[in-house]
Amino acid sequence: HHWTYDQILAHYYSGTGLGIVGPRTVRVLLQTGRRSISFDGASAASGKPLSLAATYVARSTSRGIAVYRGKHRVGTFAPPLSVSSSRGVVRLLGSSLNGVSAGWYRGAIDISYGGGRMAVNALGLDDYVRGVVSGEEPSSWPIEALKAQAVAARSYALTTNRGGLAFDQYPDTRSQVYLGVAGETAPTDAAVAATKRQVVIYGNQIATTYFFDSSGGHTENVENVFYAAPAEPYLRGVADPYDATAPEHRWTLTFTRAQMQARLGGLVKGRLRGVRVVKRGTSPRIVWADVIGSRGRTRVRGAALKARLGLLDTWASFTTAAKARPPGLLARRPSLRCRFPPGPCGRLPPARRGRGRRQPGRRASWPGRAVPASIRQAEPADAEAIAAIYNQGIEERRSTFETRPRSGPDIAEAMAPPDSAQFLVAETAGDVLGWGRLSRWSLRECYAGVGEASVYVERAARGQGLGRRLLEALAEDAGRRGHWKLVGLLFPDNDASMALCRRAGFREVGVFERHGQLEGAWRNVLIVERLLADSGEIWLRSR
Repeated sequence: HHWTYDQILAHYYSGTGLGIVGPRTVRVLLQTGRRSISFDGASAASGKPLSLAATYVARSTSRGIAVYRGKHRVGTFAPPLSVSSSRGVVRLLGSSLNGVSAGWYRGAIDISYGGGRMAVNALGLDDYVRGVVSGEEPSSWPIEALKAQAVAARSYALTTNRGGLAFDQYPDTRSQVYLGVAGETAPTDAAVAATKRQVVIYGNQIATTYFFDSSGGHTENVENVFYAAPAEPYLRGVADPYDATAPEHRWTLTFTRAQMQARLGGLVKGRLRGVRVVKRGTSPRIVWADVIGSRGRTRVRGAALKARLGLLDTWASFTTAAKARPPGLLARRPSLRCRFPPGPCGRLPPARRGRGRRQPGRRASWPGRAVPASIRQAEPADAEAIAAIYNQGIEERRSTFETRPRSGPDIAEAMAPPDSAQFLVAETAGDVLGWGRLSRWSLRECYAGVGEASVYVERAARGQGLGRRLLEALAEDAGRRGHWKLVGLLFPDNDASMALCRRAGFREVGVFERHGQLEGAWRNVLIVERLLADSGEIWLRSR
C-alpha cells in the first residue's frame, strides 16, 4: 500500500515518532525446570576455557553449577554460569520454549537455578530483534513491513519485563516469538540493520507497542483491553482497512445453550437466557456485558466472556438460534490468536494483511490455518505414536510429574482392562498429532461421574486448535458416559495449558500444595473443572 515504516508506526501508535536508544541487553528465557542443561560450540564458561568442538552438561550441586565433559568435571561455578563463544554463537541442546531444538543463539547463555535449571539467552538488543522479526511475520513480506516490525519489537522488549530479575522476555507469544539464529533471514536482517537501535517514542518515553495478529478492521483503546490501565494518547483505537483479507477477519462459533451455561459457570444465576452487551469500546469490542439468567443477571467484562467461552476476540454479538434451524455457523469478528498479553493496537503493518502469522514449529503445509485433523477413538496400533507425543511432554517437564519415557507397550497396557482408560486421537493423513485421555477421578462409586481429562499435542502441531478439539471431544464422550464433571491438574507455570483449559470452558477452583515431586522438588498443581450438561443452542456472530 506504499506506506513507509514510519508512516505505518505513526498510524497505529497515534502521535508517536522515532527515537534512538543506546546499547541494551535483553535476557530471554529459553529453558526452565531441567535437571541438566547441555550445550556445545562454547569457548568459555564464566571465563574458564572450553573446547568449541565438545559437548558439555551443566548440573546443579550443593557447591554451585558443575560443568561436565563426558564424565570429566570441568569445574564448579557460582550461579549464574555464563557460557559464551569466540564465534559469537552457542548451541543450546534439547528443546527450548520457542519450539526450537538444538538452536544456535548469539550472545551468552546464562545458566542458573529456578524451578530446576534455567537457561537464559543474554544478548544485544538488535541481535535479539534479528531473531524476532521472522517469528512474528513472514520474511517474504515488503521491506517496509519488516522495518516496522523491527522497530515495534525493540520498543516492546524495552518496555516490558515478564520475568523480573531472572529474565526479561519469554521466547514465545507470552512476549514475542524469538527463534535465535534460526529466525535470521536476509530480508529481516536488512530491516533490522536499516532501523538500527530505532524505537517508537511518545513524548520523551519509549512507547509500549502492543499488537496482535488481526484487528478485525479497527484497533481498540488500551483501557478497554487492560481494564486497570490508564488511557494512553498513543494507544487509541484506529481504523484498519487493510485487515479485510486476513484469514480470520471474520470467524464463527456455535454453542448449545448447555455448553454455554457450563462454560459461563457461576456467572449464570439460574438457567441461562442470554448475554446482553451494555458497553462497547471504539472498535466496538465488548467492555461490559450482562449474563442473564432466570434468577438474575451478572455484569462481566468482555475479557471474562472471551476467557470463559474461548472466543478469539471480544468483538462479538450473541444470537439465539431457532431449534428448527439446521446446524450452521454465523460469522463473527475477530483477531487471530492474540499474543500474550493481548494488545490494543493492530498488528503491523497494512502490508501484512491477508495471511496469518508464521508460528515456530508449525508444519509448513498448514501456515496460519487449523490443522485439518479428525478425532477418533484410539486403537492399539496408535500406542507408539501416543507414547512419542507423551514423551515430548515428559521431556519438557511442564505437563506431568512423570520422568520415565513411555513405550508403545506401556500405552497399550493402559488401554487394556482393568485400567481401560478412554483414549482419543487427532489424526491427519495417517499421522497421529495429538491424543486425549478420559479416566476416572476416583475409584469411589460416589465419584463415578467425575472424569479426569488429559490432552497432549505433538510439538510441531501446537497452536492450531487441536488441544481444544480434543478437550471438547473428551467432554462430549464424558457426557455420553454419564459424567457430570471433568477435572484436570496443571502446573502453575504451564500458561499454555491453562489458556487452553479456559478456552474449553474449564475454570480454576483451587490448588493442591506439595502434590508431588518433580526431580526432587515439591510442586503445587492447579485444579480446574468443567461442569457437563446439554440443552438448546446459542450462536455467536460478529454484528
